[in-house]
Amino acid sequence: MPKLTQKLPSYRLHKRSGNAVVNLSGVDHYLGKHGSSESKVAYDQLISKWFANGRRQGEAEPEPVPEITVAGICAATQTHSKPNRKVA
Repeated sequence: MPKLTQKLPSYRLHKRSGNAVVNLSGVDHYLGKHGSSESKVAYDQLISKWFANGRRQGEAEPEPVPEITVAGICAATQTHSKPNRKVA
């Protein structure tokens, strides 16, 4: 049977604070008092979002890309290439 290469991030105790913590994509997430049902629910929700996002941190929506058209390129080229001649 093949060995699993990636395991589930562990729910663990942060000794100094007494909180539960999980590390996802290099970032620690504190979940509340270790062993409490609230922290376990928070862990399950965080892990499910992480899996749904392809094992990556949740990211903001990508910025919309402006629409580029041939007409827009032609208009920009014409205004850029017009000579600034002064009539005497």
